[in-house]
Amino acid sequence: MDRHSSLHRNDDPWTIEEELRGEQDPTQVGAALKGLEVEPIHALSAQAKGRVERLWSTLQDRLVSELRLAGSKTVEEANAVLASYRPKHNARFMKPAAEVESAWRRVRAGDDLERICSFRYDVRVRNDNTVHQGGAIIDIAAGPGGKTYAGSVVELRHLLNGTSRIYLGDALIADTPTTHNPKLKTHRRKKNMSRRASAPPTQRRSKLTFKEIVKKLRVQRPNTKKSKRRTESLAS
Repeated sequence: MDRHSSLHRNDDPWTIEEELRGEQDPTQVGAALKGLEVEPIHALSAQAKGRVERLWSTLQDRLVSELRLAGSKTVEEANAVLASYRPKHNARFMKPAAEVESAWRRVRAGDDLERICSFRYDVRVRNDNTVHQGGAIIDIAAGPGGKTYAGSVVELRHLLNGTSRIYLGDALIADTPTTHNPKLKTHRRKKNMSRRASAPPTQRRSKLTFKEIVKKLRVQRPNTKKSKRRTESLAS
C-alpha cells in the first residue's frame, strides 16, 4: 500500500507514552491491520507504486471512456456497462497467478471483526455518564450496583454500520446508536456571537478638522519649548 498519512504515520512528534512503548500509535487502518495480524508492505519503489497506478489508469481513463461511449447516465446503467466490460478487460490483461493456492486466512476463533474493523477513540467519560465525540452523544447505563463510569478512560468504537460501542478493557458497557448533536461543535461560537450582539455598538468617531487636531494636541502635550515649536509648525 501507499505511504499516505491515513495508512502510515508520517509525522515526527512522539508522545511520552509512545516513546516509553517504543512505537507510535498506528492510524485507524494500521490498528485494524494490527488487530488482524496483517503486516502491511508500504510501496517505496517505482515498481511497487506502478502496480496501483496502472489500476488507477484503468479506473480513471479506460473505464470512463467505456462509460461515455455507452452513454450511461445512471448508476444502474454504469453497473451494466461494468458487467460487460470486466470479462473483456480480464481476458486482455489477466495473467495466471504464480501460486494458485488461496492466500486468504480463516478468521481466528474469538476475533470480533466488527470491533477490529471500526474507528477507535480513547475518550474520558463525563460526569453525566456520557461520552461526547465528533458531535455525537453516547449514554452509558449505570454499572452493577448503580456504578458510574465518570472519569474513566474508555475505548469508543464507531462501527461501519453506524452504531457505537464502548469498552472498558474487554468489557462491553454500551452498545447503542449514536445521538448526533450538532450544537456540540457550534455552541461556543454561538455564545460568543450572542455576546457580541448584546454589546452596545461603539460610537463612530467623527472626522476632526485640522484646527481641531491642533487644538487637541496643544491640550494633550506638555507646554515645553519642543512641543510648542512642533505645534506652531503644524499650525503654519
